[in-house]
Amino acid sequence: MFACSLRDLSRINSFSKAAKNNRRKLAIMPNTYKLIERLNFALKDKKYNIKGDYSNIPPLNKDLIPYISRKGWGLYEKEDYTYSPASKNMFEEETKQDFEINNQVKPITIDEIANNQGLYVIYLPFWSLFSLIDLHPVPG
Repeated sequence: MFACSLRDLSRINSFSKAAKNNRRKLAIMPNTYKLIERLNFALKDKKYNIKGDYSNIPPLNKDLIPYISRKGWGLYEKEDYTYSPASKNMFEEETKQDFEINNQVKPITIDEIANNQGLYVIYLPFWSLFSLIDLHPVPG
């Protein structure tokens, strides 16, 4: 578990590499994931003609995954995420197959991370510390 600025992509990239080196996935917030997704798209698209060194932007791969935290009643329902567009848009796709067709990554839940703590490194900013209740971190 770590925290940094939502837009500190260099630090997120460092944690992404560390997670990969330890055979774990990096779970990040949907808005940070969308930022990385859009930057990777813009860098690949020739019409934007972006120059410079952008090696500090994490690549989109299977080791980087968005997570959604509980809102509202805690049932992960689309209606609970009206003030979080990045999270709400991830609910638009109904099945895993829809995510694969649209080249999107299916988000995971805090419950999935809690049940598989050895598989993930999670980005948890200060204002999301309430998620620790759902995570039940293993001591050590």
